[in-house]
Amino acid sequence: STEECSRCRPQSVCQSLLRSAQLILSLSVGMLPLYRCFDLEHLHLSLRRAARARPPSAPQNLVYNINQTSVSLEWSPPADTGGRNDVTYRVICRRCSWEPEECVQCGPNVGFSPAQAGLVESYVSIMDLLAHANYTFEVEAVNGVSELSRTQRLFAAVSIATGQA
Repeated sequence: STEECSRCRPQSVCQSLLRSAQLILSLSVGMLPLYRCFDLEHLHLSLRRAARARPPSAPQNLVYNINQTSVSLEWSPPADTGGRNDVTYRVICRRCSWEPEECVQCGPNVGFSPAQAGLVESYVSIMDLLAHANYTFEVEAVNGVSELSRTQRLFAAVSIATGQA
């Protein structure tokens, strides 16, 4: 409200006057109250930080360990976080025929621990894979601007063959 904004210092701006910049601000500093006073210098820095934000690079040093129809994956964080500190990971699972181009998403029977997406740690265990099958796993680092970006996905990938159950 106007009353809320009247409490702002002379060298600041009320967020209610910044509706066009609200998306950019939410990307760089998180969701904000409806009315908030911003120091002009803070606002300028937030807008510059948001303009430079980008998706992170691919995770590094992806390694795996197979135990019959389970696999564990571990990796190192990306070299570039995209200028943000909200990096998480997601794992894409594909079951492949003998032709590399013929892969389909793993079904709902495949289990991921602790999760398939939103991973904050750099490891995952994948269970209940089919015996004697080929799989490709893609590990992608994501941040708050990944879904908004039009750049190509960057991921680390590994292909494995399971043993008998």
